[in-house]
Amino acid sequence: MNWLRVTGKELEKLKLWLGVSTLLFAVSLVFFMGATIMYQEEIMMLFSVFLENLEEMAETVLEDSGPVEGTILLFANNFTASLFTMLLGPVLIFTLGSLMLNGGLIGVVGAFYTFSGEFGFLAFLVGILPHGILEIPALLISGAVGLKLGINLIAPPTGESRWFALKNNYRIAFRLLPLVVLLLAVAAVIEIFITPPLLNLFE
Repeated sequence: MNWLRVTGKELEKLKLWLGVSTLLFAVSLVFFMGATIMYQEEIMMLFSVFLENLEEMAETVLEDSGPVEGTILLFANNFTASLFTMLLGPVLIFTLGSLMLNGGLIGVVGAFYTFSGEFGFLAFLVGILPHGILEIPALLISGAVGLKLGINLIAPPTGESRWFALKNNYRIAFRLLPLVVLLLAVAAVIEIFITPPLLNLFE
């Protein structure tokens, strides 16, 4: 209960930044989904490197590894990305890029699936929602912390030094880290054990 209370208080401090983080993610998702619908070949080429990395990761965790090993690999990959998004906030461009890239990738993949078969958009939702309802909030929380770190370093709150703001924000980050770990761990289990059987229904 004490952990939940502390986590709730820290999330309350991030309310504004969670809104900004969500907005950046959502705008990027919608923009690139629309752009892919209109200019599919060009956008797919623009995201080709990231899509290839996703495909390689999917192959590694779903085909080349056992379920437990695949879950650990997937969790480690997502946790590393979220950790960098959160703790490298002082390099503001990294956090901004992470939020917009992840939103953009979902938009691109969503648009591609929508027009690629009979169950396109439905298959996309089934493939993304079960684990995404946990994985995406973990990313947004990490992004909110990173944005607050970066912006407060540029413009510290009134009466605070940059060093104090930095220490305070890193304290928030480490208090929220267990929540991010929990969300990503459960999301990885769902993505390995539940999502594939659901997607098999569309074959």
